[in-house]
Amino acid sequence: MGLARNQQAHQEIIPSQKTILHPEKVLYSLADHWIVKENVRIGYVEENFLLISSYGVYAIFPQEVQGQFAMTPRGFTVDGQHQTPVVQSIQESIKQFERRLGIKVQPIILYKELQQESRNITLGPPRQEWESGELVILTWEGLKPYLHSRVRWFLNWPDLMKLCKRLKELY
Repeated sequence: MGLARNQQAHQEIIPSQKTILHPEKVLYSLADHWIVKENVRIGYVEENFLLISSYGVYAIFPQEVQGQFAMTPRGFTVDGQHQTPVVQSIQESIKQFERRLGIKVQPIILYKELQQESRNITLGPPRQEWESGELVILTWEGLKPYLHSRVRWFLNWPDLMKLCKRLKELY
């Protein structure tokens, strides 16, 4: 009886926390046909992830800023900070990287957590995916569902192997 009472008291002291997803947990929980490359320099931007599968090539650009997300006529803001410099840097880097690889790469800007400004009653779960031009904007929580929604084959096996060989030559 004393042990049960102590366990109950201990459980009350520990605050419930929202599970924070770490990049590695999300990326390495993908199916085996996904190739994950870490710390890839893509153009001017370092410490990125590159995901390669028959569904395409995805460049993941993790961002530290988190907070309120809002679309504007000139782009978008996160926590009141315009993300235009980040977007421009990623767009230039992707163009350069695509030329070197010789293949289309889908850039994804990844934020830990975003809250969208809500002026109306929301129906359903909070949104985890946005688009700004060619860029896809996701939260860590939204990355895996986004990748699983890719069902159209982009690369066949020989092309995939050529791409991996090319990446090995570059890095």
